Amino acid sequence: MVNAIGSNPMQDFYKLKDQTDLKSQISKLITQLGSAQTPDAKAKISNQIQNLSQSSGQSLSNLGVDTGSIFSPKMALMATPNNAAAPTANANATVAPAANAAPTANANNNNETPKEGAVSKKEGEKIVDDLNTEMGIENKGGNLKEWAKAAKEKDEITVKDKNGKEKDGEKIEKGDILEVKSAKHGLVKIEAGGDGEMNGKDDKVLSVGGQAAANGAQNGLNNINQAAGANAQDPTAQKTAATPNAQAGQATPAAAPQKTDIQEGIAKFNQTGQPVWNKAECPACKGKGCKYCSDDVPPAAQGVQPAAANPAQQTPALDVANTQTKGTSQLNGMVNQAQNPQQLSETEIKNLLAAIMQLANKQQ
Repeated sequence: MVNAIGSNPMQDFYKLKDQTDLKSQISKLITQLGSAQTPDAKAKISNQIQNLSQSSGQSLSNLGVDTGSIFSPKMALMATPNNAAAPTANANATVAPAANAAPTANANNNNETPKEGAVSKKEGEKIVDDLNTEMGIENKGGNLKEWAKAAKEKDEITVKDKNGKEKDGEKIEKGDILEVKSAKHGLVKIEAGGDGEMNGKDDKVLSVGGQAAANGAQNGLNNINQAAGANAQDPTAQKTAATPNAQAGQATPAAAPQKTDIQEGIAKFNQTGQPVWNKAECPACKGKGCKYCSDDVPPAAQGVQPAAANPAQQTPALDVANTQTKGTSQLNGMVNQAQNPQQLSETEIKNLLAAIMQLANKQQ
């Protein structure tokens, strides 16, 4: 089936569903990543995030994943090769990358293009310039020798080699990772270039802020939503909105009213004109005696099961209402229905409210 504009509604539906499923999976992984306790667990979850980002057709940098902290340098470099076709979530899925997607990594041109997960080159230069000022580096170009000296003297600077081993008192070499605790930018991770200067020209800012992986991935989810369509509604959001009580641990009322034992019994009485329940089991009067019951009717007569007593539903207010409305058929019927309020329709609820107000007016 093709609509007037030439697109297939079912294919559009499956695309949106795939986007929603992907969003749900990445959201769960973000939560798990934040609570992971061991390096192995974090690495496993990080790998899953990497695979899902490839399935979405978007780069890791577009998802905002902090490759400097949750991936090894080698993994970060190989995360999404330029010549690799990103697999789709399934045969029906076609995910459009966001218009502002960041450039992908280029293993053969490290001096010009930042790695996956890095900020743009222009932004990186600005951040590095801020760090030179904040860390008191006198050389405007940010000489690496001064940075190595500052690393010995300042707790805010940590230098690690390519394998993640912390370096102490050694010179900073190409490929080393500098972790800088900045008052302005938070925790910044930078991979040193090979020109001997810390100026951002061939240095790569891998992450900015201590929660770059989680926060960046969350921002990436927004890009996925935009790719699915700004006006498309999220089925999971609709489901949540339709059942607000579920989040509070409350039972969700049935969408359509269902007949209760009382309603079935009253219908049976209206058809036959004969008592339906044994007096001791009558859910309408609770054993007080009414037209719907009789001592002559055997227990559970005519296939109608008596309503089970429910202390939570039978409140003192309902007892008073039963007594006050015993002689009024309309009010009595409303009170009977209120024994199981979750089964009431909207019309029945309105009638019950009107009956309560009528009863209240009579008491004044």
